[in-house]
Amino acid sequence: MDDVVKVVILAIVQGIAEFLPISSSGHLAVLSKLFGFQDDENVLMSIALHAGTLLSIILYYHKDLLSMLQPKNFKLALLIGLGTIPAVIVGLGLKDMMDQFVNTPLFIAGFFCCTAAILFFLHNREPIGKPLKEIGPRDALAIGVLQAIAILPGISRSGSTIAIATRLGYDHEDAARFSFLLGIPAIGGAVVLYLKDILEMGANESGGSVTLPLLFLGFVVSFVTGYGALLCLIKILRKGKLHHFAIYLVCIAIILAGFTFFGS
Repeated sequence: MDDVVKVVILAIVQGIAEFLPISSSGHLAVLSKLFGFQDDENVLMSIALHAGTLLSIILYYHKDLLSMLQPKNFKLALLIGLGTIPAVIVGLGLKDMMDQFVNTPLFIAGFFCCTAAILFFLHNREPIGKPLKEIGPRDALAIGVLQAIAILPGISRSGSTIAIATRLGYDHEDAARFSFLLGIPAIGGAVVLYLKDILEMGANESGGSVTLPLLFLGFVVSFVTGYGALLCLIKILRKGKLHHFAIYLVCIAIILAGFTFFGS
């Protein structure tokens, strides 16, 4: 398969799975192995694709971001910072283990099932509708802990954080708003963390078949696809149908486990 086609597929999957509650990291890890990308190429591509979906979040929620610059909205900015702390601690602590151990198909299949359980049992389909302005440190930390757990490939960051937010009583759209605002420093931090690895590898060693034009293509496609997926997610949330994705996750986990045990 041509590298351009591979990159477009990865970018589309990233754009969709970053927002729909099916775990972009789990899908990308599996597809990257299937496509035969080397580890350093995976890191490069991950940076470009996550940067694309990060930009789509920033564009969609740009009014919220600008409003947080106003003194009356500093509280929300501080709570986002507080909620980011668990992900920073877990991300730095588990980074090497994830790179070498957790990114295996069987583990990812298990984590897909964990996401399915979160969506089915934790997601509140009819929350009481607390406004986001009522969020406090305890709720911000609780949502942040779920985001930290979602660093594991196969556990959906959006699904986990939105599910716990609705369980805490927040309206679906406010739950999504806090989830993705919380995701900006987390995703941005992950991009910076892996970018540091690329710089340490050296330009002559890190390129491989993944060229700058391919990275830019992946960035653009993931941005466009991600923005569209975010619009779709908001519509799905309004209908309270987030738990339906649990069925897909269980099915894909069974298929992945089957290939692991019985595939050649």
